[in-house]
Amino acid sequence: MKVLIVWVLSAVSALAAVTDYDKLRDTVRDLTVDSSTVRSVSGVLIENGLITIGLEEGTIAYLKSVQGKRIGMVFKGTGVVSFQPNLVTEQTNLERFTDAASFNAEFTDATFLCLDDKLTSLFNDLPLGGSAEGLAKIASKHWGSLVMSSPEDELDEAVARTMLNHTSSRVFFSRLEKKDLLDVYAMVNPFEQEPYRLAISKAPKVSVPHLTMVSQCPDPETSGLSTDDGVDPGDIIRNIQHTATIDIERSLDLTGIDRIDMEVISDSVMWFDLGLYPTLIIDSIRLAGYPTLEFHRAKEGFFAWVHLPKTLHRGDKLSIQVY
Repeated sequence: MKVLIVWVLSAVSALAAVTDYDKLRDTVRDLTVDSSTVRSVSGVLIENGLITIGLEEGTIAYLKSVQGKRIGMVFKGTGVVSFQPNLVTEQTNLERFTDAASFNAEFTDATFLCLDDKLTSLFNDLPLGGSAEGLAKIASKHWGSLVMSSPEDELDEAVARTMLNHTSSRVFFSRLEKKDLLDVYAMVNPFEQEPYRLAISKAPKVSVPHLTMVSQCPDPETSGLSTDDGVDPGDIIRNIQHTATIDIERSLDLTGIDRIDMEVISDSVMWFDLGLYPTLIIDSIRLAGYPTLEFHRAKEGFFAWVHLPKTLHRGDKLSIQVY
């Protein structure tokens, strides 16, 4: 029996890359502190929308560069983090856990991931010098939780989307700790409808064991809503239509071909990701006029990263067949 299914879905989030996915993943995951970049800091504010992080006194160092950029930084000293929810519901939820409608806490250890020049513009001009003692230990503890997703042990989707495309983005992830008192993530992910996120696994007055409290808010500058044709913030390919031909075997296993018609809505794309249920097994992906396309997919992963044979640009259309 064959069933022909045609349906229109929301946009496929697209990601670009010019380097091998596995190599990039391993390089980013294994970044370590560059001891030649140690600097003393005091009174520095990192402002990012609803998130403000103050480095009152301490030492910073960049992690080693990747793709010619500094994307990671580690801090040891004294600092303060502030998260100001812009939704009444999030203020209420936060107050239930922390007795306040906003979150403010002191920290001593922090690690940052930043995929634009926000951090380097603040710290590059500071004089070099200081001790790197303790910085490597902090980075080793924090870094993987910022750049890797679980349980697939793959690059975080936002990190992959930006770095595989060799572009910059407003992605800003931070993990902030104070021994036995605080462990929080303050994050900006511009590829989500609600990009601002605070995740509290430990904080003063938060005494619920084994529970992470999450507050997530929209960008006050944008609506964060999908367009009428299903394009979400951060999508760089617009999904026009799926046409799936399915064979139902006697064993009740399903096999088939899914043709996906798409349009590029960003400046350039060489890699993009397909969102998939882990139970779906891909045999091959093809594009008319080219051999089978290279793709990467983690075991039981929710994404397949597809490598196009050439760079496509805004307005270009393509149709792939997924077997």
